[in-house]
Amino acid sequence: MSSGDSAGGRSWLLAWRNVEQLMAQGPFLHPIPAGESTVLSYDGTRLSVIVALAAGENPEGLPALPQALNFTADPQQRKLTVTCEDRDLQKYFYTYIGQALELIRAQGAQSVAAFKEAWTRLGELLEEQVVLSREKQLGLIGELRLLEMVAANQYCGWSVALDAWHGSANTEHDFALPTVDLEVKTTSKESRVHMIGSLNQLRESPGRPLYLVSFQYSSSPLHANGSTSLNDKVQGIRAALARNADLSRRFDDRMKLAGWDPAHNPHYSARFIERAEPRLILVNSAFPRIIPENLTGLPADLRSRIQSVVYSIDVSGLGAELTTQGLEELTK
Repeated sequence: MSSGDSAGGRSWLLAWRNVEQLMAQGPFLHPIPAGESTVLSYDGTRLSVIVALAAGENPEGLPALPQALNFTADPQQRKLTVTCEDRDLQKYFYTYIGQALELIRAQGAQSVAAFKEAWTRLGELLEEQVVLSREKQLGLIGELRLLEMVAANQYCGWSVALDAWHGSANTEHDFALPTVDLEVKTTSKESRVHMIGSLNQLRESPGRPLYLVSFQYSSSPLHANGSTSLNDKVQGIRAALARNADLSRRFDDRMKLAGWDPAHNPHYSARFIERAEPRLILVNSAFPRIIPENLTGLPADLRSRIQSVVYSIDVSGLGAELTTQGLEELTK
């Protein structure tokens, strides 16, 4: 490969079009000669780069990335993984990691320092591009729909609902109510097929039942009765909280964690309408899921090599219709 075919003229780094071709073929691992054990990986959803941490290198102080990007440091195995799961953002992400790897390869920078420096050079460009995809808009509409239902619950209200809704960007389940956890999944498919993004997403916390809440939406004409957009949902909740400055601030904080940026409002006018009533499904041993316990039959050396799991499940016909009464029974 000539320099002209490489990323930014770096002959050691694949050009983006070559990465896209690899992604189209499915998951892959591709070594990069930019530093010790540097690997580009793709699992079918996430594009990641894995780099070595130097002995004693402190992974703290990494830049605060948009929710679409993620840093994971493993000091014991001396590795740093930087990941992007937003397909629309992955081209810009690849430019970012190329800049960081150049600093590691050409200037001998340590990994953490390289990614921090690359962020100062390209982070602003990335942040400008973080517009929620149509799929993520739909997912957030489902979460806001459940937020409204929890807030209307006589045993909860807005304060409890906001505290329960993903208190941090790394929370495994979408809602942590006083007695149960709820994982929200929203689909536009004709069947209730949902994508599961990790081994722990459908794993119960000790002593806490876990339920999956399944929403089904379809695209809607502009003026269809009952249709909504992400903008509509946000404006409706803000109107409901307008007289309470504390609740309004807490809602804005949660929306920021969800990837919302008011500057992107013009992009969030796509309209959807509920295809069917939401379903409430207990997640237990009879539920179709992959969790760490399912892997215990594998030898330890094989199990340790499984870095991530992404799969889809069809929950059609499972559980029961989610009603106000049913939700109150879970939370009283």
